[in-house]
Order: sequence, then C-alpha cells, then structure tokens
Amino acid sequence: MNEQDFDTKALLSGLREGNTLREEQMRELVSYLVSGDASDTFISAVLSLIAVREITPEEIAGGAKALRDVSKTINAPDNAVDCCGTGGDGLHSYNISTAVALITSACGVPMAKHGNRASSSKCGAADVLEELGVNLNAPVNVLEKALQNIGFAFLMAPNHHAALAHVGKVRKELGFRTFFNIMGPLISPAQAKRQLIGVYSKELLKPMGEALKKLGSQKTWLVCGEDGLDEISLNAPTHCLKIDDTETESCILSNEDFGLPSISLEDIRGGDATYNAQALQKLLNGADNAYRYMALANAAAVLVIADKAPDLKNGVAMAAHAIDNGSAKNVLKAYIQITGA
Repeated sequence: MNEQDFDTKALLSGLREGNTLREEQMRELVSYLVSGDASDTFISAVLSLIAVREITPEEIAGGAKALRDVSKTINAPDNAVDCCGTGGDGLHSYNISTAVALITSACGVPMAKHGNRASSSKCGAADVLEELGVNLNAPVNVLEKALQNIGFAFLMAPNHHAALAHVGKVRKELGFRTFFNIMGPLISPAQAKRQLIGVYSKELLKPMGEALKKLGSQKTWLVCGEDGLDEISLNAPTHCLKIDDTETESCILSNEDFGLPSISLEDIRGGDATYNAQALQKLLNGADNAYRYMALANAAAVLVIADKAPDLKNGVAMAAHAIDNGSAKNVLKAYIQITGA
C-alpha cells in the first residue's frame, strides 16, 4: 500500500472535523500506518488527532485486526490465557502480571505472557525476566515447546509485531499514549481468547470490552484501579468489566472480595530491573508482603477466567499454594533452562 492507494488528505480532513472511522476503515488505516509507506508526518497527525477524542469500539477492533494481520503468531492451546496491560499508569510498581503468569502456570493454566521492555516505567516484563536469566529471543518452536511442556511462555512483543517498528520513532517523539497502547493487549501472538487486561483509564473499559466481543474473546476481565493501577488493586476499589462471550458485566472489586489485606502503593513501588528481579525472587520464595498480596489477587482473577477456580477466594488459596510449595519458582527455573539464555 502506498500514498497513491490511500487518500491521506481526505482522511486527515475527516479526523480534523471529529469524524470517527468504521471498523474496516480503521483496519485499512492501521495497515497503512505500519506498512512502512506512511510518512512520519502523516503518522504523527493521525495519532495526535485520534488521541484528543474518545476512540470507538469499531476503531479499536479494526486497528487490532490490522495488527493481527501482520503479527507472527505461535501455536498455543485453545485454553491459553494472557495477562498484560496497556501500561502507562505511571506508578512504577513491581512486575505484577509477570508474577501472576508464573503463579497461574504453576496452577495448570497455559500462560502465554505477552510483554515488552519498559516504556513509561522503569522495568517492564521483558527487563525483569532478562535480569533473571530468560532468553527473550527464543525461537517460536522453543516457545511452543515451553508452553506445551511447562505451561508458560514469554512472547516478546517486538519479535511478534515487527511492523510496529514503522511507527515506533513517531510514538517515542510524541511522548503520549496513543491508540497503539490500547490495541497492544488485544493482539496476543498466542491468539489467547481468555485474558486479564489492565487498562490505565476506566473510560476505556466499555469501548475495549465491546471491541473484544467483536474480536471473538471468550472470557476476559478488563480492570482498572481507582488509584490508577492497570491491575486489580488492593489499595483502592477496582473497576472491572467481565466479558463472557457476548455478555458483559460490570462490577467493583475490593480487597475483601479476595480475603486479602489492603496495601499501600508505596509498598509495591518498584525500581530498575535488578531491584524488581530481587523482589520477584523473594515473592517466589514465599515472602509475605504487599507484592505477594497483589500477585495473589490478580492470579485469583486469572484462575477464575481460566475456569480453574470457582471464585476469587478459592483462587487466592490455589495461588498461595503454588508459591508456597515451590511450583511457581520451578516454572521460572524450567523456562530459563528451556530457552537457553
């Protein structure tokens, strides 16, 4: 696709007037943006114009489909689960979803953890796993073997979404969140239909939920803490939208729903990769602290999503057992070995 095939001026004119795009229009637009044919000026203009208004479910779904079209996927079990988030909460917490993926894998859930290096935070999932000895660039056949044999694989986003490099420079220069942050969790290379997705704003719950239904999600929870965490929070109430096939249900989650104590954000404040890796190791070794409680709450949600636990309190008990009997730690150890860092 090149500029002659795509009427950039007409599209920008419509966006300036506040027009929204149909699903197929957005799919074509995003395909063009990541094709390598779009100019940086055009990319910047599109991202900026859409960022100043609310994005629609049709636009989210169309963009996600375009990115899925050019993604490098892996063969994963039908019941594979992903837990990740939009990022951008600015709170620099420990790597909670990474811990959750290891814990729930130890509970028998095939976890295809989609992630990347830090962008707005000090340490992303990739950074902490690399610090612990994981080979982030393991080939697809190794990832598939790990997911099958261990029940865990880390899917390094740039290795599966190379086309996004065409918009990377502009996104970095703009310095604000764009619709690509919203679409990131929706383009699992494992094509996971069950997910726990953290979002940075509760205003995104409904449009992302509607988009997920269009994308064929089976069972997904979208969560956003009242304190801004893109996780289930134990510091404040958490807004949650549950998608079960075509049905949706909104609710507010609190620490009491999990039978866990409330925590302070300061108690889960992370640091660089070395600092966060040490904290994750302590958690897997059974440390009793706020990081553990946050991991247990979010792991419990994953276990309910995966139909492994009947409710959140049972999920907490299962997750705690997986930590305390060493199973979660063993998942990490086995994954380091199989990826051959």
